[in-house]
Amino acid sequence: MTFNIEFDYRFDNQGFFSDPIRRNTLEQAANIWESRINDDFTSIPASESLSVLIAYLTNVTSNGYSTATTSQTVTLTQPINDLLIFVYSLSLPSGSSIQGVGGPFGQWQVGSERDNRYNSNNFEPWAGTIYFNYSSNFFFDTTPNTSNDIPSNQTDFLTIALHEIGHVLGIGTSPAFQNQVTGQGFNGAISRSLNGGQPIPLAPDLSHVREGFTLASAPEDLMDPSSLSGTRILPTSLDLGILQDIGYTIAPPDLSKKNQLTTPIIRFQNQDKPGTYLFAGEQEAASIRQNNKNFKEEGFAFQVAVSKNDSLMQPFYRFQNTDRGREGTYLFAGEQESASIRQNNKNFKEEGFAFYAYSAGVGGGTTEFARFQNKSLLQYLRQTRGWFRQQEWDV
Repeated sequence: MTFNIEFDYRFDNQGFFSDPIRRNTLEQAANIWESRINDDFTSIPASESLSVLIAYLTNVTSNGYSTATTSQTVTLTQPINDLLIFVYSLSLPSGSSIQGVGGPFGQWQVGSERDNRYNSNNFEPWAGTIYFNYSSNFFFDTTPNTSNDIPSNQTDFLTIALHEIGHVLGIGTSPAFQNQVTGQGFNGAISRSLNGGQPIPLAPDLSHVREGFTLASAPEDLMDPSSLSGTRILPTSLDLGILQDIGYTIAPPDLSKKNQLTTPIIRFQNQDKPGTYLFAGEQEAASIRQNNKNFKEEGFAFQVAVSKNDSLMQPFYRFQNTDRGREGTYLFAGEQESASIRQNNKNFKEEGFAFYAYSAGVGGGTTEFARFQNKSLLQYLRQTRGWFRQQEWDV
């Protein structure tokens, strides 16, 4: 079963999506969500009319602006199967922090099947809108399967598109979501189970996960209110759990994931600096065995991937500490932490891409590894925020 998300560009009057690269990036965001959803909604037939609310700017002053909407009638020329999203842009005034706004919409008769689809706790939208800020400094990735090329001063469009599609799917916007909000927390049963039985804390607008909140050892959540420039955020296990809580069928943990992590990583301890470690693939390990006798091989550590074959994989990068006396000590970091290291820790020299692994919470036969800091040496043993395939031992 394949969930289908399609886009309609007829209201893109500013030509924001006239560049095929931009459309391709948006389609890639849809593909990522489609790969995680196992629903098949009832089609909306061709020739039916939809009333689409399109936003426009009003009351623009030096102190801010507001938006209003106008209703546009669209007669379908082909069925909607499963979700149709109308996308366009607005040129928001300079200084606006808004990158995009998205959500579902629909019309129905009380008591009808569509009333139930939209307003029950089993949310099944059939249409939505997203507008993006035309003035934003977006990065449109021509190689969306990699994320190490996002400029530090630009916002990753794929991340913003994923976030806004998440709202169209109903996260923070659907009656099914709002019906499970108590106080400042989301109380969906599956989401709570991921958070030790506790509600998921929400932002003040009650439509986003609270800024900075993550599940234990997980990366930044896609559906919090903001994202950092230069970084990519993909749907997390929490985002998928919320979708399940509002009625979606999510692809179960894929036990084949462990079979996608096929590249062995070997652990070495630097005997010149006891308590410091290096993780290396087989080719580099062979060179270390021959040329670096001060590194003692401790054996197989875990398995990773050298190419991205699943949307939930994230890249990890290797940095060498160049401080005097600490040469030969290494740090492995995920996407978000790497961006911070590049900007704030110039003593760490980036050596490049290391491997792909899963973010925490993926499961599917993978095993979580944690990172420990040696307080005496201020060096690191193992990278956290990643799921690897384990075979022989764990720390």
